[in-house]
Amino acid sequence: SGIVYAGAALAAVVVVAGGAYVATSVIGGCSDPTEYSVAADPSIAPALTQVAVHTDPADVGCASFVVTERAPMQPPTPGDDGPDIWIPDSSLAVARASAAGTTYSVAVDSVASTPVVVVSRPGEAPDFDSWLDVVRVQGLELGDPQWDTVSAAPIAAALAEAESGRIESNAVLGAMVALAQSQAASGPSQISDASRAAVVGAAGGIAVAREQSVEQSKVLVESVPQSGTIFLDYPLVVTSTAEGVDDAARAFGDVLASTRGTEILADHGLRGGDRAPLPNGRGVGEVPVLLMGDTEKVTSTLANYSVLAKPSRALVVQDVSGSMNYAAGDRTRAELAAEAAETGTRLFPDTAELGLWFFSTAHSGSIDYTEIVPIRSLGATVGSATHREVVVDGLRTLPDSIGGGTALYDTVLAAFREVQRGYDPAFVNSVIVMTDGANEDYDSIGLDELLATLRAEQDPMRPVIVVTIGLTQDADALVLEQISAATGGTSYVARTPAEIPTVFADALESRTRAVR
Repeated sequence: SGIVYAGAALAAVVVVAGGAYVATSVIGGCSDPTEYSVAADPSIAPALTQVAVHTDPADVGCASFVVTERAPMQPPTPGDDGPDIWIPDSSLAVARASAAGTTYSVAVDSVASTPVVVVSRPGEAPDFDSWLDVVRVQGLELGDPQWDTVSAAPIAAALAEAESGRIESNAVLGAMVALAQSQAASGPSQISDASRAAVVGAAGGIAVAREQSVEQSKVLVESVPQSGTIFLDYPLVVTSTAEGVDDAARAFGDVLASTRGTEILADHGLRGGDRAPLPNGRGVGEVPVLLMGDTEKVTSTLANYSVLAKPSRALVVQDVSGSMNYAAGDRTRAELAAEAAETGTRLFPDTAELGLWFFSTAHSGSIDYTEIVPIRSLGATVGSATHREVVVDGLRTLPDSIGGGTALYDTVLAAFREVQRGYDPAFVNSVIVMTDGANEDYDSIGLDELLATLRAEQDPMRPVIVVTIGLTQDADALVLEQISAATGGTSYVARTPAEIPTVFADALESRTRAVR
């Protein structure tokens, strides 16, 4: 404990068990201040305590404040039993807590701020165009977005970029799938953003951190993408009905916004609520601000992160009928499809399982499909190669395998049953069908029978979804949509050659949407 003089007030600061900072006035403008409890994010709790110590209780309605550290993903429940005031590190924390149906009263939108930054060693910082590019970095030092606001910020920023039209929203989901599955394989970092940054300082790489955590580092460089960045904004939320708490909360917010308040925040590496850069050239400086628009979309996307982390077990079923040799720009449809599929396989970690079939009428004697490679873990060793390499080699034979008509219906049903037979509850089990035409196998089952059979054989306890991709305007988009819908899957159409790679990647990643 210690004694600190603040103007005319004599204040005592005591750190008590549980991380509580008690700041109470014993002499000053009022003799018996009302005590209010403040649950604050650990990154701002020491600054709040220092501000409280240097504040005459008479200036805040004859109040004193007890500041206790509280993680942002542990929101208090409003009521008489909880803290009077809650200051999490961001309004995103409030939005996520509100998603459960709890109503929070925000008294001050932002009492402090710190931008989320990309951290690297000098000379190793890429010039990122967007946060989507950051999320796509392999080996990105990031915590669990479900529990760590700093780690959720790149995803929230990418969604803001998509909302502004800078990037495609489906691309964000795709990057999230790859990130979530990579973290599921290796485990998200459980250390703080400052510690993750220290790892980068020692070994290289890229980390995401708050400016506050790294602004005085001598071995790290801070930057933000060209699109700007999300700021952690530290809202002040009233969480009790105690007498006078609303006035006291607003008065405390005013003190934090004062010259002395912002000086103390800056001493702790935090900007004021106005986001003005730290003094003396510290930190990343002036940066464009990315504002979260649809917070409901952000919170729902983050809530599905654990679903996205569930690895894929997919059978890719590729049309090799004669029309796949048709020109698509300066390439053939088959060449573009093979290239897109090869790129798509790189989106998933070694724990994902993929198999590959080719299909056309009587492609394998009396059977319309041929197994090119069985479903197996991409990281499995097959001879002297990995299964991922075997899948890629198989895809590269696609342009040389063209011939026959489109045997769509029989092949879809056979692939559905194949994946169902090997169903693994630890994975999202799916069939991904890629075709440029309508069914041309007139000896096969009809569409109505196919749809009825898929619905009848779908087991809610062992779901297998069919994702369909139509290539160019020749694909029967309506039929493909019906096939996917029968299993709870999604359907896509790449109407131009340029869309084929993007659509294939989107389809690969969309397999999580039907599984909750």
